Amino acid sequence: MYYNKIYVIESKFPTGSEVVQKEYLYNELNSLTFYFSRNLDFYEYYRSKSTYLDRYYFTRNQNDLRICTDSSHIDKDPFIFNRI
Repeated sequence: MYYNKIYVIESKFPTGSEVVQKEYLYNELNSLTFYFSRNLDFYEYYRSKSTYLDRYYFTRNQNDLRICTDSSHIDKDPFIFNRI
Protein backbone atom coordinates (compact mmCIF):
# COMPACT_ATOMS: atom_id res chain seq x y z
CA MET A 1 0.00 0.00 0.00
CA TYR A 2 2.80 2.39 0.92
CA TYR A 3 4.86 1.81 -2.21
CA ASN A 4 1.79 1.95 -4.41
CA LYS A 5 0.86 5.36 -2.99
CA ILE A 6 4.42 6.63 -3.53
CA TYR A 7 4.27 5.39 -7.12
CA VAL A 8 0.93 7.11 -7.76
CA ILE A 9 2.09 10.39 -6.22
CA GLU A 10 5.32 10.40 -8.19
CA SER A 11 3.72 9.32 -11.45
CA LYS A 12 1.15 12.15 -11.25
CA PHE A 13 3.71 14.75 -10.15
CA PRO A 14 3.19 17.86 -12.31
CA THR A 15 5.96 19.20 -14.52
CA GLY A 16 4.82 22.82 -14.17
CA SER A 17 6.17 25.58 -12.01
CA GLU A 18 7.40 25.19 -8.45
CA VAL A 19 4.15 26.74 -7.21
CA VAL A 20 2.10 24.09 -9.04
CA GLN A 21 4.35 21.32 -7.68
CA LYS A 22 4.07 22.59 -4.11
CA GLU A 23 0.29 22.86 -4.42
CA TYR A 24 0.14 19.29 -5.70
CA LEU A 25 2.24 17.99 -2.80
CA TYR A 26 0.21 20.05 -0.31
CA ASN A 27 -3.02 18.52 -1.65
CA GLU A 28 -1.53 15.02 -1.44
CA LEU A 29 -0.43 15.67 2.13
CA ASN A 30 -3.93 16.85 3.05
CA SER A 31 -5.37 13.71 1.48
CA LEU A 32 -3.01 11.48 3.47
CA THR A 33 -3.69 13.37 6.68
CA PHE A 34 -7.43 12.94 6.18
CA TYR A 35 -6.98 9.22 5.47
CA PHE A 36 -4.94 8.65 8.64
CA SER A 37 -7.23 10.70 10.84
CA ARG A 38 -10.21 8.76 9.46
CA ASN A 39 -8.45 5.48 10.31
CA LEU A 40 -6.99 6.55 13.63
CA ASP A 41 -8.72 3.73 15.52
CA PHE A 42 -6.96 1.11 13.44
CA TYR A 43 -3.64 2.92 13.66
CA GLU A 44 -3.85 3.06 17.46
CA TYR A 45 -4.91 -0.58 17.61
CA TYR A 46 -2.01 -1.66 15.41
CA ARG A 47 0.59 0.46 17.21
CA SER A 48 -0.52 -0.88 20.60
CA LYS A 49 0.20 -4.43 19.36
CA SER A 50 -3.26 -5.53 20.41
CA THR A 51 -4.72 -8.70 18.96
CA TYR A 52 -8.28 -8.89 20.25
CA LEU A 53 -9.77 -7.40 17.05
CA ASP A 54 -7.54 -9.16 14.55
CA ARG A 55 -10.39 -11.33 13.30
CA TYR A 56 -12.24 -8.18 12.23
CA TYR A 57 -9.33 -6.22 10.86
CA PHE A 58 -7.37 -8.98 9.13
CA THR A 59 -9.91 -11.40 7.69
CA ARG A 60 -11.71 -11.07 4.40
CA ASN A 61 -15.40 -10.29 3.95
CA GLN A 62 -15.72 -8.34 7.18
CA ASN A 63 -17.68 -5.13 7.45
CA ASP A 64 -15.82 -1.84 7.68
CA LEU A 65 -14.95 -1.72 11.35
CA ARG A 66 -14.62 1.72 12.88
CA ILE A 67 -14.26 1.76 16.61
CA CYS A 68 -14.98 4.90 18.51
CA THR A 69 -12.21 5.49 21.03
CA ASP A 70 -13.74 8.71 22.30
CA SER A 71 -15.30 7.82 25.64
CA SER A 72 -16.36 11.34 26.61
CA HIS A 73 -20.00 10.49 25.96
CA ILE A 74 -20.02 7.74 28.63
CA ASP A 75 -20.24 10.10 31.60
CA LYS A 76 -22.95 12.30 30.19
CA ASP A 77 -26.45 12.42 31.58
CA PRO A 78 -28.66 10.42 29.17
CA PHE A 79 -31.63 12.72 29.82
CA ILE A 80 -29.83 15.99 29.10
CA PHE A 81 -31.06 16.14 25.52
CA ASN A 82 -34.66 15.58 26.59
CA ARG A 83 -34.56 18.67 28.81
CA ILE A 84 -33.39 21.07 26.11
